[in-house]
Amino acid sequence: MPAVEVYGVFEGRLQLWHSPMNERGAFMWQSVIAGPGDWLEVARLHCHFACWLDAEGFGTVFKAAGSGELAGVGRIVIAGKTVCDDCNVSSQCARHPRLDELVHQYSLPYEQRDYSRIRRLGEDQSSVQPQ
Repeated sequence: MPAVEVYGVFEGRLQLWHSPMNERGAFMWQSVIAGPGDWLEVARLHCHFACWLDAEGFGTVFKAAGSGELAGVGRIVIAGKTVCDDCNVSSQCARHPRLDELVHQYSLPYEQRDYSRIRRLGEDQSSVQPQ
């Protein structure tokens, strides 16, 4: 079984975007913001992206599994993690435009990231989560 991941936040704010990888009719990305003392669990076979909304944050992430791979990047089940470019359901996935911009910001070197933009993108929850 693929591992679940658990994120813990000690300082700062962490935004976690997630979506079931292959549950029919459930390809909608959702997000949640965690603050100091919060813990978030990402279920197995859920695509996810975690990012700090502040220039500095402090936390931890660990994998928990009864069996199977616990680390690495590659094909699902072989290495435990699959990046979007290698995902077998990527053609059925519609990432939220704010998520695309966050991924772009995090692809930049740390010094070039616009954390005021990252913060605004993360804090605008109005069109991400149902009230």
